[in-house]
Amino acid sequence: MQSSPLSKLNNIAKRCFDLFFSSLGMLLLAPFLGFFAILIKLDSKGPVFYHGLRMGRQGKLFKILKFRTMLETPESYSGPKITGNGDSRITRMGAWLRDTKINELPQLWNVFMGEMSLVGPRPEDVDIAKSWQPEIFEEILSIRPGITSPASITYSDEEKLLDPQNLLAKYIELIQPDKQRLDLMYVRHRSMLLDLNVILATLLYLLPGFRSAKIPASVLFGGFAYKFIRQYIQWIFLDTGISILLIGLTGFVWRLITPLNIGIPLALTFAVTLSLVYSMIINLFGINGVEWTVATQENSFDLFVATGSLTLIALLIEVSSLPLPFPDGFIIINVFVVSTGFYLLRIRKSILTGFYHKLSKYTRQQIALGERTLIIGAGEGGTIASWLFERREFHQKIIIIGFVDDDFHKLGSKINGHEVIGTTDELEELIKKFDIGLVMLAIGDLSSPKKKQLLEISEKLGKPMIDMNELLGNLHEVVNLKKARTEGEA
Repeated sequence: MQSSPLSKLNNIAKRCFDLFFSSLGMLLLAPFLGFFAILIKLDSKGPVFYHGLRMGRQGKLFKILKFRTMLETPESYSGPKITGNGDSRITRMGAWLRDTKINELPQLWNVFMGEMSLVGPRPEDVDIAKSWQPEIFEEILSIRPGITSPASITYSDEEKLLDPQNLLAKYIELIQPDKQRLDLMYVRHRSMLLDLNVILATLLYLLPGFRSAKIPASVLFGGFAYKFIRQYIQWIFLDTGISILLIGLTGFVWRLITPLNIGIPLALTFAVTLSLVYSMIINLFGINGVEWTVATQENSFDLFVATGSLTLIALLIEVSSLPLPFPDGFIIINVFVVSTGFYLLRIRKSILTGFYHKLSKYTRQQIALGERTLIIGAGEGGTIASWLFERREFHQKIIIIGFVDDDFHKLGSKINGHEVIGTTDELEELIKKFDIGLVMLAIGDLSSPKKKQLLEISEKLGKPMIDMNELLGNLHEVVNLKKARTEGEA
C-alpha cells in the first residue's frame, strides 16, 4: 500500500513529535522515575524493570519496558499472559502502579528508540497477536504501537472486567474484538490532531476525578483538540488573515485621500484584536460550532446579529472620549469593512432567505410538540431529511434532536441547525438518553450487516425506524408513474 504525500508528511511530523516529547518526558520525569524505582525495590525482591516481548510494527519483535508490577516468581512467568481482577501475582506497589498507569512511563524509552509511538495501538503479546486474522494483523501492525490509544483508554479497567478463571479465553472473547475495532479505527483515521485528542484524554484519565469516567469513542476520535482547533484556532487564523488584508486595503485607500501614519505594528495589533473579539462574540452567540458550508437560514441570521454587535461596539468606541491612536472614523470604517468580510467568509449562500426563515420562525405562536427524532447520517440524505422535517407540514409533529454519523470530523458540528451528537455505535445509549421516539435512517451506502444491527437496536427498544432511501424510492416511483400517465394521455 503506497502512502500519499500527506500521509508521509504526517508520519514525519509524528516521529518528530515522538522524539521531542519522549526526550523531554524522560528528562523531566527522571527524578520521579528514580523515586518509583526505589519504592519497587523496597516493596519486593526482583528487578525494577520488566522486559516483555511484544509484536511491533510490521511484525517486528521488540522488548517493551515497564516498571515491574509482579512478584519475581516462576508463577509470574508461567501463568496467564493476561492479568485479571485480584491476580495474586501482582505486588502491592504493582497494583498502584497499574491503577495509575505509571508502570507504562518507562516506555518513553521505546518511543525514543523508534520501537513505539506516544499514540498507537497497544503492543500485544506475541502469541496473542499471531492468533489475529491476517488482514487485522497486517493493518493494525502497519504502524508503530503506542503507549496510549483509544482502545487502551476505553478499556483502562480491563483487569477489573476479567476474573482469574480462564483469563485468556475471556479476554479473546469479550474484550479483544472491540479493542481491535477501535485500533482499526485509529489506524484508518490517524492524524496529529487525533493524537492530541488521545493524549488529552489520557491526561484527563490520570486525574483521580476522571479515572472512573467512561469516555465514548466519539469524544476520543472527534473531541477535545479537534473541536478546539476547528471551532476556534482555525477561524481565528482565517479571520486574522481577512482582517489584515482588508485593513491594509482600507489604509491604502485612506492614504490616497488624506495622510495616514499609524504604523504597521499598530495596524497588525488592531487586526488581530478584531479577530479575537469577533471570535468571542461568535462564542457568546453559541454559533462557533456551526458547519458553515451547510449552515441553515437561522445560522445566517445569528451570524448577522453577531457581526452587527462587533460594529456596534466599534461605534460606541468611536463616539466615546477615549484617547485613540487612530484618525476620526478610522475604527468604525475598518470594523464595518472587516466584519463584513468575516460574515461573507462564513455565509456564501442564500443570505436573504436565511433572514426571512429566521424572522418567520419567530412569529410562530404554536409550540412544537412532536415525536423526538434522531437522524442517522449527516450527509446528503440526512440534510434532506432534516430539511423535510422542518417544513410546515411536519413542524408540529417532528422534533429533530440531532444527527448520528460515523464521520468523526462532523461530531459536535451543527448541520441544518442540529448537532451531530454521536456515532452509530452509541445509538442505543442515545435513544435512551434523549428519549427518542422515532429513528430516521438516511445513509445510502450503509452495509447490510450494519443496517441489520441498527434495526435490531431499534426493534429491541421498541422505536420505529424509517428508511429515508425507501421514502425517496417511493417518491421516484410515484413521479415516474405520473409522468408515464401524462405521456400516455398526450
